[in-house]
Amino acid sequence: MKIDTKQQLHILLSREHKKFQSDVVNAFKGLNVSFDCGLIRSSYGELPMQIILFLSGWAVSNIAWDILKLGIKKLYKKFIHISITIRDSESIMYAIKSDLTINVLVVPDRIKEFEHIKTIDDLVAHFKNKSKINISSDWQKTKLADIGVFSKGSGISKEELSGTGNNAVRYGELYTKFNFKINKIYSFIPNEAVPFAKKIKYGDILFAGSGETIDEIGKSAAYLLHEDCYAGGDLIIFSPKNANSLFLSYFLNIGEGRKKLRELGQGQSIVHIYKSDIENLMLHLPSLPEQNRIVVVLETWDKIIEKIEKKIEIKKQIKKGLTQDLLTSKKRLSGFNDKWIKTTLNDVMSSFSTGLNPRDNFKLGFGNNYYVTIKNISNGSLDFSNAEMVDDNALRLINKRSKLRKNDIVMSSIGNVGECYLLTEDPKGWDINESVFCLKPNTKIIDPWFIYFIITSLETKKYFENNITGSSFKSIKMKELRSMSLLIPGIQEQREITNILKIADKEISELEKKLSLIKDQKRYLLDNLITGKIRTPETLSIK
Repeated sequence: MKIDTKQQLHILLSREHKKFQSDVVNAFKGLNVSFDCGLIRSSYGELPMQIILFLSGWAVSNIAWDILKLGIKKLYKKFIHISITIRDSESIMYAIKSDLTINVLVVPDRIKEFEHIKTIDDLVAHFKNKSKINISSDWQKTKLADIGVFSKGSGISKEELSGTGNNAVRYGELYTKFNFKINKIYSFIPNEAVPFAKKIKYGDILFAGSGETIDEIGKSAAYLLHEDCYAGGDLIIFSPKNANSLFLSYFLNIGEGRKKLRELGQGQSIVHIYKSDIENLMLHLPSLPEQNRIVVVLETWDKIIEKIEKKIEIKKQIKKGLTQDLLTSKKRLSGFNDKWIKTTLNDVMSSFSTGLNPRDNFKLGFGNNYYVTIKNISNGSLDFSNAEMVDDNALRLINKRSKLRKNDIVMSSIGNVGECYLLTEDPKGWDINESVFCLKPNTKIIDPWFIYFIITSLETKKYFENNITGSSFKSIKMKELRSMSLLIPGIQEQREITNILKIADKEISELEKKLSLIKDQKRYLLDNLITGKIRTPETLSIK
């Protein structure tokens, strides 16, 4: 087989399987491989060898794919208990099975986007389609150095930061805080640090000079505040002229711009690009009027997104007030005057249980059922996208212990203690591990939704904070959970309160779905406007 030494492949291996490093690397002989054994799991002795393959961009050659497929087959043949996943430049995970079929691990609102990917050959086609950059014939090839001036950030160490003072931007914030534009400040420096820092102005574009992966390198954002600000070290500053800064920020993070920056990544564990590299980038750019029109369209969607996000925040504050008032009897509903009863969580539950850990009972990484742990429970819902898999026999063993049924509440007992999900139907194809508690409400005296709202309330959160044990890995014991004090009304008043809170939740959920739809629309416009697939009419009004 031919080799493709230009194609970079970064491999992340579970830390406890480091002794197999040479086997894993040799399986992909012929590619430019970098390696890290830093993947840490909380109970690694019971988990399969885990391998994550990071591909450098979408443009993967046919030869590289052939080597990759052959390597995956070799590893599945050599190791029985193994899990192999490919991660793309958008951090989408593709779990590869031994027969080279694929399970795409993605958030629920993006499932349809990837439903066509069933095998590794489907994934190859998907990557190739993503790698295609369509350039409009009338867009001009331009060197970045010809349309602006480059400089470097300086100073601003972590020790120099202060709670107030002069505005500052640090390179790590480009990954954690900013997406395309900088319109809010999170860091400040005192006056004495100003002479050693680099001042930036409205319209400057800041590039991250370092990153941990090839896909992070060169991430940029446009500074859009009319306030003095200072850029820290490892930031590259681009001051455009005769170009729309926000358009360039979009362009440099999408399509051709992103592809070219990714190609500039140098190094392995920490990737670097340099000012001279970015200065010489050759890109196909539209005229300034078209840049302005594209930004107007995208900003229109951003304004809609901002309005919906504000509505959601208002609705959440209203729900928070209702929860505090109605669940503590500060406000009573009309027609209810009976005294609330003091009790404990133990007294309103039929039983408590947990799931089952693998140990000698079963193996992870096999089968088509989801093994739910604390990481899969968040904000009142289950997310199966990064769940381990178990077979039918394991599922039966787990359910003998958990006895999960409709109206049960599953709750995280460690880590983010108190994260809950209420089952509205019997579980199908999933069950829980030992760190997840199962609470079974006695429906004769407590409404399942009422106790769910109590457990997820601020008051209960404070109770958990005061009763958790452990310094680095926090947890709550079943004994402490059982003894938690409650104040509850009669069952009918519980149901009326629950109806009000569920309506509030429904209103928030509908707004969040609308927000997701608008964001999808913007993502579609962004991908197509920035690559010239969709053109803006010259008659578009720009104010």
